[in-house]
Amino acid sequence: MKKNIFKIILIIIVLLVVTFVIYIVRNYLIISKIVDTQNKIKNSTNYSLSFSISENGQVKNNGTYSYKDGRSVGTGLQEGINWHDNNTNENIIYNPENLTAKVSSNDMNFLYTEISELIIISNKLKMAFECSISSKDIEGQKCYVLKPIIGITSNTYYYNANDKTLRRIETSSGKNVIDYSDWSFGTVQNEDISRPDLEGYNIQ
Repeated sequence: MKKNIFKIILIIIVLLVVTFVIYIVRNYLIISKIVDTQNKIKNSTNYSLSFSISENGQVKNNGTYSYKDGRSVGTGLQEGINWHDNNTNENIIYNPENLTAKVSSNDMNFLYTEISELIIISNKLKMAFECSISSKDIEGQKCYVLKPIIGITSNTYYYNANDKTLRRIETSSGKNVIDYSDWSFGTVQNEDISRPDLEGYNIQ
């Protein structure tokens, strides 16, 4: 009787270990694919996208982001349009409506800093232990849902079939949502990211 109980307990333990190993391997394979794709996006020299920021179910603002060869242009900021040059760290926020502009030195790429937080953690195996992964349909697209169960971040990440960021949710409140769409590669032209002509602007 005791031997049978021991065997049953042993079988249960083995099954639990096998299930856990399968779970970690699955997480690792999914995370590896996503991280590799996100790194390709980060290292891409030409891409663009659209984004929408909502709070409490209401859209706060919409914007676009274009990047080519170290220069970027982002719309959707309350202050105006953000132009940035990674090569010189020059940053310009300008508003064509009231002809005001703020020129500064900034080494941060303001939008990609937001969407690439996942790839900051380079240890994929560690992430496989620290993230729960499920599936969900968002606007007709099947997505992975990556939700860190431990660590410093409090965000949920959604990825579509191509492993590009589709949605990010601030889970500390669960009410702030950023949706990304219209990903495009190799379509940004030089004139799209050229330094803005600030003649006639009130420069701060």
